Amino acid sequence: MTENLFSSKGELGLSIVVEKLPSDFSHQTHSILQSPGDSAPVVDLTSIPGYAICINAISESQLKHTSYIDQSQPYLKCARELASSMYNEPLVTLKSATTEHVASNPSDYSSVNTFSAIQYVESPHELLYLDLFRLDDSSADLERFTPTGIFAVSRPKPTKKKYKKVANRTKPVPTTLPEEFRIIREITGDPLAKIPILSPHPPEFTPTGRYTQEGYDIIEKNHPGDFLWPEERKLMHHFMMEQNEGFAWNESQKGKFHEDFFPPVVISVIEHIPWVHKNIPIPPGLYHEVIDIVKDKIASGIYEPSSLSYRSKWFTVFKKDGQSLQIVHDLQPLNAVTIRNSGVPPFIEQLAETFGGRACYGVFDLFVAFDQRLIATQSRDFTTFQTPLGTFHLTKLPMGWTNSMQILQGDITYTLQNEIPDFTIPFVDDAGIKGPQSRYQDKEGNYETVPENPGIRRFVWEHFQNLNRIVERIKYVGCTWSGKKAYLCVPEAVIVGHKCTYEGRVPEDGKVDKIKNWGPCQDLTDVRSFLGTSGILRIYIRNYSLIARPLVNLTRKDVEFYWGPEQEAAQHALKEAIIHSPALRPIDYKSGARVILAVDTSAEAVGYALFQEDPDNPKR
Repeated sequence: MTENLFSSKGELGLSIVVEKLPSDFSHQTHSILQSPGDSAPVVDLTSIPGYAICINAISESQLKHTSYIDQSQPYLKCARELASSMYNEPLVTLKSATTEHVASNPSDYSSVNTFSAIQYVESPHELLYLDLFRLDDSSADLERFTPTGIFAVSRPKPTKKKYKKVANRTKPVPTTLPEEFRIIREITGDPLAKIPILSPHPPEFTPTGRYTQEGYDIIEKNHPGDFLWPEERKLMHHFMMEQNEGFAWNESQKGKFHEDFFPPVVISVIEHIPWVHKNIPIPPGLYHEVIDIVKDKIASGIYEPSSLSYRSKWFTVFKKDGQSLQIVHDLQPLNAVTIRNSGVPPFIEQLAETFGGRACYGVFDLFVAFDQRLIATQSRDFTTFQTPLGTFHLTKLPMGWTNSMQILQGDITYTLQNEIPDFTIPFVDDAGIKGPQSRYQDKEGNYETVPENPGIRRFVWEHFQNLNRIVERIKYVGCTWSGKKAYLCVPEAVIVGHKCTYEGRVPEDGKVDKIKNWGPCQDLTDVRSFLGTSGILRIYIRNYSLIARPLVNLTRKDVEFYWGPEQEAAQHALKEAIIHSPALRPIDYKSGARVILAVDTSAEAVGYALFQEDPDNPKR
């Protein structure tokens, strides 16, 4: 391990560390931009805007000369020119540059210190490549620096997502939709005619069709713990074996809506002039990765050659894993001439409310959902774009087109309409599956089981019958759920941002942790952020407006910011209310249980709540 000789904070909050080398240090294996816990100086790329460049100038030849310690600027210049040459364009101006060093005896390895230079830049590039340079002699001229072959790749973690302001969004055309653009959906035949029958005596797992040992391991990982009994786990894998064609585990298994039921979408546009937009260059560090993505999409039929007079921009972004890339097509010019589809997804609050208090849950996600809906041939050239492999257009419903979400929501809702709302309510490409409302327990807490197998509880058996129908309906129209994202029977699930359990809806863990770890507010912006975040959970907090009043008062016009005991107490009270919030259950309007409206008023606030008696369990 290295000894920390110097540490300071840069102007943008990035720690700068200079470390003492151990006596057995080997420069050949030393790297830069390492993760926390490694021996090299640590640079936290998530703590500053833009990106950081760090050079650790260490080599045996350099250690023989002390002059390099005082020659920091050539190193910075070298890094800047290196990065610029790799991108064939200059990086933008430095935000800040700080160097620190400790002179020492260069003849003694144990007393030689590393030299670290940190350069802050604002850059649109996802990657920065840096090489470790060797100084050939005591001169610090740029020409004397020689790459050692030891280099680092900086791929910063995604920062907080920024959303486009409403005023800056490209809006579609609000006009009457001609008949030629009407979305047609017509499922014929009986979707459940060939539904597989689940056995109450499920067999042992054997690889079946698409459901391989790898898939088995993924499903097991998605269902940890002992919520499911051993026989119920066998039932789960029996279900996956029987319905293996309803799930996709890779691109080659991805389904698509049958054209007989869902004819290709004709993009509804008004008269317009074709647009031609220049694309941003592909960063050299990403070039091969991007080309591979394009080739994969060509092979899967998502891209096909085009030669019309349109050309749109495209770019890459990180996926949720923060590592792999995906291509995003900028279809704003198309959106500006598209006739608006005024459909909307279900109201989130109403959807989530119906999922509270279920015995178990399932969660399905269509495998690359938008790729399962075809665009009509005559409309594909509107999506034309240029790549190093040629000019292509999209064949599947594009993400980023203004009407894609509405069309897909309508497709899934139409397909599953016989299961809505009792067993599922799809939200675009996601479908939460509702378990039974009861776990069928007697007063002693014993579960009711199916007559044929005492190892399978009744509520689990009923739930898998519902799953069986829902998967069969999706499979019948040609689509596939994602196998890797499938949660078949779990005790709780996050449905459109709400954590749903058998007791009811409770605040989602991530939101609770964020509130719990929030420190004292430092300024008005911090207060507004805290109120905005906690306000999302106000349905769980009794007397929210009364408790939050000392904080709300700070946001009023001409009120000077002051953080004192009253504000501290209000913040603490909101935290405690959220951490210990009760579960909310939906009102069952089909039951004869009495519904109670409770109202409370004061000079400062009005509150009300709906309650329903549970004759079987007064605590619920």
